[in-house]
Amino acid sequence: MTTYRFSLVLLALAIAAVGTPYPAASVEPVKMYAQDMVDRADYILVAKVTRTYDGQGPEKFADLEPVSLIKGTAPMTVMYKTGISEFDPACCETGASYLFFLQRTPNGSAVVVGGRGDAIKVTSDPPA
Repeated sequence: MTTYRFSLVLLALAIAAVGTPYPAASVEPVKMYAQDMVDRADYILVAKVTRTYDGQGPEKFADLEPVSLIKGTAPMTVMYKTGISEFDPACCETGASYLFFLQRTPNGSAVVVGGRGDAIKVTSDPPA
């Protein structure tokens, strides 16, 4: 009878575990307003991408030619791919200009502040 009771207790625990709601873990960038991006950015600038190249692993870098500095000193390089696609901006086409909201990292590189919306392509095309 002890094996039977043990099996019933395990079954009850399994049902309780499956029926208990819990939040799913995922990587999701924080959606930021313009003021949040300005507050968190160490550098804000319009810059032209002069060259792109690979770093270690999934990292990708772009060399920048500053056009207009808005906040901070202009970094010459930005890391635009980090290996977490949710945080990578749609940017860094060679020859194109972007409005960058950048943050300094502990290792000295500059990365976009909050992900996909923090490198905005600058064009002279009228709005669609």
